[in-house]
Amino acid sequence: MPPEKKGKRSPLIVIDANIWVSAFISPTGYSVNLLNLWLDQQFEVVATLPLLEEIARVLQKPRLQSRYGYLSSEIKRYLTFIKEGAIIVTPSTAINLCRDPKDNYLLEAAIEGRADFIITRDDDLKGDHELITQMKQLGIQVMTLSNFFRILKGLQTT
Repeated sequence: MPPEKKGKRSPLIVIDANIWVSAFISPTGYSVNLLNLWLDQQFEVVATLPLLEEIARVLQKPRLQSRYGYLSSEIKRYLTFIKEGAIIVTPSTAINLCRDPKDNYLLEAAIEGRADFIITRDDDLKGDHELITQMKQLGIQVMTLSNFFRILKGLQTT
């Protein structure tokens, strides 16, 4: 379990599966930039087994593998890379806050991992003002990549 939110420390973030997938299939753009910042230790990543399973499920779609020309062994290496670098948590409580119940695992990961941010492109998360308010009360901000980059830049200058 990650440390309590006290003092100055690296931000803890949960990255939605859609961003992990994008970073895997595209060598440019915000998603890869986010991974590079992680490798530069600008923040720590919180993940769960359901998140890793979702990344694997999407990347194993034959349509994507055919279009982008990657192998199953590359998916396995990518998942190992995430597992080895992230703080893996096992949520102790199931919650039901999201319009799309399949996205609740991200909220559970953020709560259990005491994350500061959930980074997503999913409108069911970033577009739900009630969910955003409830998560903010728990100290977790739900936002897009571009908004996170602006906040991270501000944290680096303080």
